[in-house]
Amino acid sequence: MDSYSTSVEYGCTAGPTKVWTVARGRKGRRPGSPDTQDEILQAASREFAAKGYDGATIRGVAAAAGVDPALVLHYFGTKEQLFIATLHVPVNPAAMVRGVLDDAQPGEIGERLISTMLGVWDATAHRSPLVAVLRSVAGEGPVADTVRQFIEHSIIAAFAQRLPGPEPQLRAVLIGSQVIGLLVGRYVVRLEPLASTDPARLAAIYGPTIDRYAYGSLPPDGA
Repeated sequence: MDSYSTSVEYGCTAGPTKVWTVARGRKGRRPGSPDTQDEILQAASREFAAKGYDGATIRGVAAAAGVDPALVLHYFGTKEQLFIATLHVPVNPAAMVRGVLDDAQPGEIGERLISTMLGVWDATAHRSPLVAVLRSVAGEGPVADTVRQFIEHSIIAAFAQRLPGPEPQLRAVLIGSQVIGLLVGRYVVRLEPLASTDPARLAAIYGPTIDRYAYGSLPPDGA
């Protein structure tokens, strides 16, 4: 089966971190239909818009595209990878987060995460489609709802599943709020001096806060 992602490395203050990037590739085409992959993507876009990330299925996308589900898996691998492909972004953020969490040691996750994220977002070729997706999250409508579901159930869930302390879901959302706030401020609103601050310095600033959310004690509810 084709893999729909490849691994590259970005240097960061905590060491190199693998980033999973989207790479369109296929081994063959359905006989008589040279645009099968694009037809699947169009069908997937409609399915995700109509049913959301949670409600859409590989089987439903295949039915809408008039192909066998195995062909969808052949081209795209998983529902997550298929959804990323419909967004036309070069990086799978959920896979990137999982890679950072799996590779980093406790106490260095925050700095490594921010350094990796900024390394990707600062790349000119990556920025425009990623900013477009980030802008969509703040909007209304089926696309915004679907992206928010993906963030919640793929990215936030990746954090929650890997955090050892109590209240992992709350910790994961707190981390997500820090990351999203940084990305919006730096790349969408372009607040200064945040937008022009060196990425390594931002990683050093944000890192300890994220590590505290991940591993530190949280005040009790109602305190």
